[in-house]
Amino acid sequence: MPDLPQVITTKGSDRYHASEDCLMWLAGRRGSESQGNHLHDILRMSAAEARNRGWTPCPGCVG
Repeated sequence: MPDLPQVITTKGSDRYHASEDCLMWLAGRRGSESQGNHLHDILRMSAAEARNRGWTPCPGCVG
């Protein structure tokens, strides 16, 4: 699988995404926000780094 130039995730997530336009990313953020949860800061890194840190690719936008 070729690496994307940059992906996004948060410390509170177990997945990484291709962009903030991902429908699964947006649904997760909106759901957390509507429940009154603190939204974690967005982390940007290479897909390889995200995998090395234990995150898995989003099936909707990456894999």
